[in-house]
Amino acid sequence: MNSFQAAHLGARAVLGLDLAAFAAAGRRLNLFFDAPCRFEAQDLNLAPASVEPFDTIFLFAVLGHLQTLDGIVSTIRRSRAGSVYVETHCDRQDQGQTEAFLNLALFETVTPLGLSFDNIVRKTRSRQVYKCRIRP
Repeated sequence: MNSFQAAHLGARAVLGLDLAAFAAAGRRLNLFFDAPCRFEAQDLNLAPASVEPFDTIFLFAVLGHLQTLDGIVSTIRRSRAGSVYVETHCDRQDQGQTEAFLNLALFETVTPLGLSFDNIVRKTRSRQVYKCRIRP
């Protein structure tokens, strides 16, 4: 849904990388939304074979699932993006390598932006959101 929201807000092209089942669900949803979105299965522990240039990368609750940062760091570098927005897991879940990721020399600045919803129904917020500006 975040990919479709980005397209709705003006993104000219959106690439969603996720596990195979979620990528397939995105492709099926795009039959309905007809947005400029493409979805591919990708294990973010591994560097993808190729990476297109993108302006912005969003990582929504990803870091708690990675065994290594190598694949995601390679993806970011090869994308030539200017910024990465990172959303953590809710405070009751393992944050994985979030602290190590936010302290990478790859980033010029890391700015906390506040909290996003864990649960929209209960209106709880504990997912930290950061904007990471990538060093040129």
